[in-house]
Amino acid sequence: MSKTGSKAFAAVVAVFLAALFAGCGEPDAEVVIPEGMDAGSINELGVRYDTGDGVKQDKKLAVQYFRRAAEQGHAGAQMNLGAMLILGEGTRRDEAEAVEWFRKAAEQGKAGAQYNLGNCFLNGTGVKKNEREAVKWFRAAAEQGLAEAQNNLGMCYFDARGMAQDKAEAVKWMRLAADQGYAEAQYNMGNFCRRGDGVAVDKAEAAKWYRLAADQGYGPAEDNLGMCYLFGEGVAQDDGQALKWLSKAAAKGDKNAQAAIDWIKSGKKK
Repeated sequence: MSKTGSKAFAAVVAVFLAALFAGCGEPDAEVVIPEGMDAGSINELGVRYDTGDGVKQDKKLAVQYFRRAAEQGHAGAQMNLGAMLILGEGTRRDEAEAVEWFRKAAEQGKAGAQYNLGNCFLNGTGVKKNEREAVKWFRAAAEQGLAEAQNNLGMCYFDARGMAQDKAEAVKWMRLAADQGYAEAQYNMGNFCRRGDGVAVDKAEAAKWYRLAADQGYGPAEDNLGMCYLFGEGVAQDDGQALKWLSKAAAKGDKNAQAAIDWIKSGKKK
């Protein structure tokens, strides 16, 4: 779930001023905003209390600051408030209200909010499921270069969710996300190349993408890279490398990876 905040120097100073007015230590007291503080600085205070950056972490205070800035029309705060509501952090969980705030920020062009709103429509979270509407918002964020949205748009094209299947378009958007270093998209590109979905079958290219994602600790890619080494697909066969990557995936709870490890160690492979 995307959150964001500015890094304005004024907000750094404002933390110490605002902390003096944050309800005198009472957990449910309403915050008092110092006179003249702009919405961006208020949002930054929310980010700091959300993460514990320079202040004692307090999710309830974070929500209050986000709400104050969101009510002033700050897109980042609207997105952040939506994220807190959908996760139930510092406030009651309210998916429907989260969608309202995501929409306000998305309509201002906030890419992270567009992505979040797309996920809500895709999964029917806080709103009636609508895959076409999900695609609309994923596309809006993807066209701004948000890798997560490019990945999701690519998968919508691949899985024919909200539109007709188009594997070439799926590869186009997935590659854009993968080239930005987004691990899930790199893993998906590996699958496309291994199976020949929208591109020619290329096992070496598949192994390359799996490695890029695996190097970031992405479990499914660790599993697939291990299998590439186990069977010599796109790389030289190497049981040692297979065990290395399969063990990383198995440590994350991947049962298929563990089964492959057990098979190698049983001696039945020979």
